[in-house]
Amino acid sequence: NLSYCDADLSNNTFEHADVHVSHSPDLSGIDLSGDAANTFTGTPARRTLTTFKSMVPAGTTWEIAAPSLAALLTYTDNTVAGTMALAPGTVVKSFDTGVTVAAGGVLTAVGTGEAPVVFTDWRDDTVGGDTNGDGNDSTPENGSADAILLGQSEGSWQQTSQQVTLTHVNMRYVNPVTSYNYDNRSSKLAQVRITDSRFVAQDDVPGDPHASITCQDATVTGSTFTGVALNLSYCDADLSNNTFEHA
Repeated sequence: NLSYCDADLSNNTFEHADVHVSHSPDLSGIDLSGDAANTFTGTPARRTLTTFKSMVPAGTTWEIAAPSLAALLTYTDNTVAGTMALAPGTVVKSFDTGVTVAAGGVLTAVGTGEAPVVFTDWRDDTVGGDTNGDGNDSTPENGSADAILLGQSEGSWQQTSQQVTLTHVNMRYVNPVTSYNYDNRSSKLAQVRITDSRFVAQDDVPGDPHASITCQDATVTGSTFTGVALNLSYCDADLSNNTFEHA
């Protein structure tokens, strides 16, 4: 467990030992890609990285491309002011708020048809396995967590020039994108690009997920929204070849 550390973790092997990082000023020092990537072994619950109130600061890039990592578990106010890049097959499970993209921050989640990037509820055992280690004692709920926030509901992180790119991304249970702290008169609202992605509310599960996006411009192409509402405000929106089912 690392708290308040500007930690550099490279070329480590964590055997049956999940990693918890709290209040880190710089997550980019935790290598999860390339030759220096850390590796994880054991059950899904022991192959997780949990982040809490931590940051990817401006001028840094944190790339997550570690096949041995079962899931990145995000708890409350993990902020991206630099660049966060999610590679194919990455699984992000959110407890309440997933990734907050701050002013000038960039989030790219680029999967493939065979290996999408997945955002889901922290209790979802169907992707990444039983990462909370409780068997069948907990079940996910629709709309109980936000996957991506643009700006914050509180504090000073205004929505200013964020960039979010989602390609071959699957979102289950979660609210896909939620905008906070915006000035609709601004010419520097976020830019959102969504391509070939799927947003699904699960049947027979409580809750109503929704994407509420206030932005400068939004492009949504070739994507499917099933039981998930899409609300666009103040956006120069380009929507094409999408499917909206029960949404």
